[in-house]
Amino acid sequence: MKQNTILHIHEKFYPHMGGSTHRLLNLLTGVDKEKYRIVVLCQKVDSAPDYECFRGIYIYRFNHYFQIPHLIQKIDRTYGIDVIHSHNYRPTFYSSFVKRGKPRIMEMHSIYQPKGSIKRVLGKYLMKRAENIIVLSKNAGQYLREMYHIPNEKIEVIYNTITISDSKKIETLEIESFLIDDKVIVSYIGSLDFFQGIENIKEVVAKTENPLIKFLIIGGEKEESSILKSEIGEKENVFVTPYIDASLIPAIYKKVDYLLVLRPKMLMTDTAIPLKPIEALAYDSIVLSTRVKGMEELKDMLDTSKIVMFDQISECIQYLQGVKSKPSKKEKECDADLSVFTSEKQSKKLEDIYEEIINDCK
Repeated sequence: MKQNTILHIHEKFYPHMGGSTHRLLNLLTGVDKEKYRIVVLCQKVDSAPDYECFRGIYIYRFNHYFQIPHLIQKIDRTYGIDVIHSHNYRPTFYSSFVKRGKPRIMEMHSIYQPKGSIKRVLGKYLMKRAENIIVLSKNAGQYLREMYHIPNEKIEVIYNTITISDSKKIETLEIESFLIDDKVIVSYIGSLDFFQGIENIKEVVAKTENPLIKFLIIGGEKEESSILKSEIGEKENVFVTPYIDASLIPAIYKKVDYLLVLRPKMLMTDTAIPLKPIEALAYDSIVLSTRVKGMEELKDMLDTSKIVMFDQISECIQYLQGVKSKPSKKEKECDADLSVFTSEKQSKKLEDIYEEIINDCK
């Protein structure tokens, strides 16, 4: 069997532990590695090596985006690239400098308008040039059809995927001691970017005065986490820590009663179904969310009582003020059918796209 090479051009990837890394790792877990050689070209993070093989994925790293065309040519000489799969605008732009001839997939982890009219025109051009565009929600596909006039047959929805696993011991002793009592644990897990609703989370932490509640905030790089911690101030019921190893996250979810997904309403949050609420639901946590279209789409898909929506942050604070006890929680059980978000289903959809593109090029 010929092994076809798929080159992913990413922004930050492993060992960076942001949501986009988890999305791609989860999807690639289910891809047949005997049929497809997976190569990821990504930005170098901290002291990561220029090259390594991780979970059967060949990872090449660059220091500057302008190095992308040269590295693509190097990878092509080494393996022979069959499909270029780029993620978001910037990696797609720099990969476009390589001579045309390789079929291209453009994946938008969320939809956003580039700043400036020239960049917006260029973004539209890059989308129209791709054989397929992958998005994370039906809302995103509808937006591309209406605003960019992208044909429906070019748009593919591939959702974030989850992997349910037995939890490891929480090796971070400070977190373990913070979670040891019977308090209600309200958590946020993810990057500390504005679109994630960090300002809203700070407001909830500052104004919730329920003595039963503890807040656990996990995410961001060390410096980002340190800044957030100083902004929140010293509070006995708040624990803030940077990204932790992904293998420890299931153990955290087992302790989390409520997950905060308090994203502001904007194009990015209206057109993406995030990963963390799906993971939280898999461990029977309750998701507290602002009413943005991405989360509304998830709630409609699952028809679950475990997603509680708010129009205003004050409503979320009021809800938490009224919590009287820990909600009942059954490990690995939920009233929603999460099977659509398994890697078996979504990875198979990704493989089907690769196969169709490769066959069309023969």
